[in-house]
Amino acid sequence: MISTNIKLCYRRSSKSLQNEFLENKKSLAFVLFKKTDGTVSEFLVCYLGMDSFYLSDPTSYGLPLSLLQISRPALLSIQEKVSDKETTVARYTDDALTFADLKLAVCDRDFSIACESSVDVGYICKQCHLVFPGYSACTNHQQNSCFLGKTVDETTCTVKLVQTVYECMACHTKLSTVADYKVHCDLESHRLKVSGST
Repeated sequence: MISTNIKLCYRRSSKSLQNEFLENKKSLAFVLFKKTDGTVSEFLVCYLGMDSFYLSDPTSYGLPLSLLQISRPALLSIQEKVSDKETTVARYTDDALTFADLKLAVCDRDFSIACESSVDVGYICKQCHLVFPGYSACTNHQQNSCFLGKTVDETTCTVKLVQTVYECMACHTKLSTVADYKVHCDLESHRLKVSGST
């Protein structure tokens, strides 16, 4: 699937891509590759210039926090946490709901086989809010850009970004929202596994 997406990017001419994005008043296109559980596994950034189209690797340059494919309430929560000087880890769910909200959405049996699971998304530079998939990439960016010539206190300048997902222990499936977990619980395959384990 990843190679197919990349081939599609290369097959299209930069002029047709420019026209498409200019019509939609967008200057950046982001190709995010998602795992089946809804979490982002890796991403490439496609920049559209006036005469060129090229791919950039966010492991080197980062991705603006505001451009991550997450819900607006989750984004606002993360931005608030990044602004707090004491925060070192920002946890979020795609729907900005909690494990307690899951209990209200599904029956007791389905809730009893649910658990929270964490997925490391990346590291955020508190200075410029760029997100990097690795800690060293983030601290290298800070030493070479945001805090050039200054001593960097990595414990207060970097925030680890962690997505909380809901896991069905019967099916070993991770889902990113309460609604997705509820839909999963209605699947025949899930009901068969749950009834077979009781």
